[in-house]
Amino acid sequence: MAHILVDQLRFTRSEFVRGLMGVADPEAQRRFGTMNSLSWIVGHLAWQEQRYWLWMGQGKVLLPDLNERLAYGKPASTPPVEEMWAAWRQVTSAADPWLDALTLETISVPFGSPSYPSAGTFLMRVIYHYWYHLGEGMAIRQQLGHQNLAEFVGNLDGLAPYRPESELDSHRMRPDELIEKVRSAHKAWDALLSPLEEDDFIKPMDAGGWTLKDVIAHLYWHEEQVVGILRSHILGGSEWWNLPTEQRNQAIYDQNRNLPLAQVQSEAKTAYADLLAALGGVTMSDLHEASHFAQMPPDWLPWQIIAQNAYEHYLDHLGYVGEWARKQKSS
Repeated sequence: MAHILVDQLRFTRSEFVRGLMGVADPEAQRRFGTMNSLSWIVGHLAWQEQRYWLWMGQGKVLLPDLNERLAYGKPASTPPVEEMWAAWRQVTSAADPWLDALTLETISVPFGSPSYPSAGTFLMRVIYHYWYHLGEGMAIRQQLGHQNLAEFVGNLDGLAPYRPESELDSHRMRPDELIEKVRSAHKAWDALLSPLEEDDFIKPMDAGGWTLKDVIAHLYWHEEQVVGILRSHILGGSEWWNLPTEQRNQAIYDQNRNLPLAQVQSEAKTAYADLLAALGGVTMSDLHEASHFAQMPPDWLPWQIIAQNAYEHYLDHLGYVGEWARKQKSS
């Protein structure tokens, strides 16, 4: 189980995406007076997460260009928004395993330097920074004349409720808790899709041509992979796991793009049912001991692999799909 502040950061990220995703250039590059551009805001938050969790936490920098263009104190700029979202996704994905490994002890010690505050304090700084710029971003969207904007705060009760720190229990995830998180994410996803018309599922959502049908296929592909791991107790699956993320996503897209909508929806339901059935048989040891799964590195936590490819994956997509869905209903 991740620390409660890590849960809150993830929820904050999902709200950030829900509020700002879906604005394309040139609107995302537009500046009103001294206000930042939306594209700069996205890149700036990517810079901060890279600075804290990758550089200070792990001594590595994935995207040096973020430091040059989007660090605090750098001149205002208007970078391409899709480039900034891609950078943000790359940085946050790389940061997540390190964040998940924080414990009650390590989150409380000086972070990055003996003279710095704790990792917990830095987590709060990042969370508050997100909300500051999310408010700025929503003000920019109002200036742009956007209608039917997201309202905040979203599904905090279901996705990131308060829980005492004592429940961390050295990072233990219970089977029933994992199942509930999966159910909650699916419930939010179903509620998002239920008002849409059939034609909405096959409309291009972005310049890359992805449709909502393609996103659904993308999500259930990952759930099927988790089911395979749980049933076989082997960290195996598709050879596409050996590909870089973007190439793997493209392969999944190419494989499923021509499937009928009804088939994709049916297979998504089957994958979800299979996942719940497979999770119903897991034990605490299955979730916390890598030795229960052949070929799994010994320092991995099995439940995190499940989470990243199940409920957390849905949360990653809820924000921008929700923004797109609202536009369909208002058009």
